Amino acid sequence: ARHWQHALWMFQLLPQFQLHPDGVSFNTLLSACSSAGRWDMALRLFSSMRQEMIEADRISYNAAIDACAKAMQWQRALHFFHQMEGKLILPNAVTLASVLSACDKGAQWPKAMALLS
Repeated sequence: ARHWQHALWMFQLLPQFQLHPDGVSFNTLLSACSSAGRWDMALRLFSSMRQEMIEADRISYNAAIDACAKAMQWQRALHFFHQMEGKLILPNAVTLASVLSACDKGAQWPKAMALLS
């Protein structure tokens, strides 16, 4: 559970070595935060990607949606899912499982069924 803290610490050290975060480093940290149940941190990181001019990809969205699902934040999970659609990023099995899990935890089965149709 503490791996996210180590990942964050290393991420914050990058500038000291004249290194800049990229999509891989952001996605790694997003996934670590999601796995640790730190959805708040994951969403802040997702937002900071835009500030760093790094385009979120399917992995970024999957981590954000998964973090929301674990935190029972079904509205946010659906928001990220629809953002993906708007950016023409195709969902995969991980995306669908995560967004359906978020809907399940929020007792939003009509919304889940709508996603599948």
